[in-house]
Amino acid sequence: MDTMAEDKQQQETLPSGFLGRIGPHRSALLILVLSCLPLAFFAHGDHDGWRVVPVYIAPVLVVIFIWLLLFDMLMNRVMIADKPPAERPRYRLAFRLDIALLLAIVLFWGPFYYAMLKG
Repeated sequence: MDTMAEDKQQQETLPSGFLGRIGPHRSALLILVLSCLPLAFFAHGDHDGWRVVPVYIAPVLVVIFIWLLLFDMLMNRVMIADKPPAERPRYRLAFRLDIALLLAIVLFWGPFYYAMLKG
């Protein structure tokens, strides 16, 4: 009976909603990654004024975001193995979100980096 009461109390303390379930840092990472995705379409071209953002700044941020997502995926796996079963769905959700964001980055920015490496 004690475990049921603890589970109910733990569920009540967790914030509700998608952004609340993944946490503030992952929410910020989600917003930043999603804001960099459309910049891939403007990464080729002039670099005057605000055009430096998609041409120079966004490609660097994307590489940093890839490393952050991979590290977050690693830490999610560690947390899934370490936490009790009641807390594991939250980390599974975060792991799936990281995979989706990583695939989106590869799909949007992959052609840019391929063209850059190709010459």
